[in-house]
Amino acid sequence: VRIDPATGKRAPISQKDAIFEVFRADNAPQESVTTGGGDPYRADSGTDSATPPPAAELF
Repeated sequence: VRIDPATGKRAPISQKDAIFEVFRADNAPQESVTTGGGDPYRADSGTDSATPPPAAELF
């Protein structure tokens, strides 16, 4: 999950100083920092969606 280091919330794709953190699915931050009201998972989207994508099974 890309994290905004200033807020600890999910960072949008366009944020250059975001850091990558690994969380268990039930502990991942749900709130997002949005710049310009975009979807945190798509830099070109105009919706305010904080719904994370479905978790992939690792094992």
